[in-house]
Amino acid sequence: MKKNYNFLLGFWFLFLAGIGLRIYNLDLTLGPGDENQYLLDYGNTPFEYIATTFFYGGHHIFHTLVMRLMIVLFSDENAIAIRFPAFICGVGTLFVVYKISQIIFKSKITPFLSLAIIVLSPIHIYYSNIARGYSFIIFFSALMILAALRIFESGRFGIWGWVLSVSAFLSTYTIATNVYFV
Repeated sequence: MKKNYNFLLGFWFLFLAGIGLRIYNLDLTLGPGDENQYLLDYGNTPFEYIATTFFYGGHHIFHTLVMRLMIVLFSDENAIAIRFPAFICGVGTLFVVYKISQIIFKSKITPFLSLAIIVLSPIHIYYSNIARGYSFIIFFSALMILAALRIFESGRFGIWGWVLSVSAFLSTYTIATNVYFV
């Protein structure tokens, strides 16, 4: 009982540390890296245009739609709202990576090591708090892997088949070249 409590406590410590690392700098002025060009190109673009137009690799279609919705709801000056979708996908990825590791590795420590690695990954932290679609791609890719593992375990398509299908669609709709991963 005590050992399971320690694992649960360890999970929550790492998970909350991951959230904290991703919240930090979420409210900074918009525009670092390629975020500024992205916001200038698509921040005030109509939904219909975003949904039906694909340009070069910098246009993450599904993320752009979600970002535009956040701008409509909360204004184009609200950095937290604009970055929130990337943040949520980043946090979701922490949990999904932990679950994938639990399925693949039957040890108790390996999922914690996997979670610790992604919690401390500077690239994942950066992608989780910048208004770009990269955290969407990481989240949907990890969710596809989790769904595929669940399908292999059960031998049935069921709900996990739908999760796999929706994740594959949203991943490809975010960045079209993800069709190769799917």
